[in-house]
Amino acid sequence: MQKFFLLLCAVLVGTTAFGQKQVYIPNYLKDVFHVDGAQFSLDKTAQSENFILIWGNTVGTDPASYPDPDLAFQPQAVLDTMEYIYTQFKNYDFLDDSPGTKLNQYKIVVVVLGTWGPDGAQGWAFGGDVDGVIGAFWVHPNAIRDGGVAAHEFTHSLQAQNNIDYRATHGLGGA
Repeated sequence: MQKFFLLLCAVLVGTTAFGQKQVYIPNYLKDVFHVDGAQFSLDKTAQSENFILIWGNTVGTDPASYPDPDLAFQPQAVLDTMEYIYTQFKNYDFLDDSPGTKLNQYKIVVVVLGTWGPDGAQGWAFGGDVDGVIGAFWVHPNAIRDGGVAAHEFTHSLQAQNNIDYRATHGLGGA
């Protein structure tokens, strides 16, 4: 219970330091009995205005210095790329983060695959949502070296976001 309280306090403090959007931590990452949840801690996250990047124990708290080049990544570079993509998508009207939407309320969750050990989250890239609350995507470090895969998976998270912000709230079901 104390760990949960400390985590909750850290998330609340962290969200006010980075602007208006709140951080939503997926339920499976709050579950200490889940292989990924047992590894989750805020020191293995990085945030920008619209995203939270989350990774596992394998690459430690400084994934840029991890010796395996297939798993090493620069969190700030990933977030900078994602913010650029977000801005472009917004300019093209591919997303709606207007007041009243969950996209206006929460940061998109990006989980780095392959960093959770052999029994943890694996794969190349896929997108959707977490807990029906906010769009999310999961991506291997090699898939986020440039913006191509990230933009593709972000699109899937926005498709899920459309269901969250519009279809489900208006009783229309999934699209």
